[in-house]
Amino acid sequence: GEGKFSQVYLVEDKSKKQFAGKVFIEKDSSFKNEITMLKTVSSLNNPYIINYIDSGEGPVKIGEEETDNQYIITEYASKGILFDYIINSKVGLEEIYAKVIFKKILLGVKAIHAAGICHLDLKIENIFMDQKYNPKIGDFGFATDIKGKKGSGLLNKYVGTEAYAAPEILNNIPYQGIKADIFSLEI
Repeated sequence: GEGKFSQVYLVEDKSKKQFAGKVFIEKDSSFKNEITMLKTVSSLNNPYIINYIDSGEGPVKIGEEETDNQYIITEYASKGILFDYIINSKVGLEEIYAKVIFKKILLGVKAIHAAGICHLDLKIENIFMDQKYNPKIGDFGFATDIKGKKGSGLLNKYVGTEAYAAPEILNNIPYQGIKADIFSLEI
């Protein structure tokens, strides 16, 4: 897959176990933040949140080419992204399946919020589907502490994807992260 700031590759270790490898296109100042957020949410052992495996900075070999990059390794969700099941299919999801998937996403978001983190980029492109078609919330690049930098509970950074962003974010008005996440889920 490919995002605005990174590319994601299927990675195999020497035993042929598969993982997802997120390689940053350029050095990213939010790299360490994403690792911190991923480690925190992975420690929850929630079945609906993607698990952190490893990260680093240095030589990354993609095919025959080796470059110096930042990278994050997470569990591999082999059935792709939820976007493909909703938007790219001609028929979408049947209501019964949509309800089950949405409930599981809500359970993952509830756990993230209980851990004191807001995601700030919840969208169907950031929900990955595992082998059993369970949703896994991923891409914590914009995630942050619910309390904010000053501890007031108000955030003021313009992040996320415009089509899913709460009006407060789009209007550069201080906002609560939990409410912004909930807005994104309603879209």
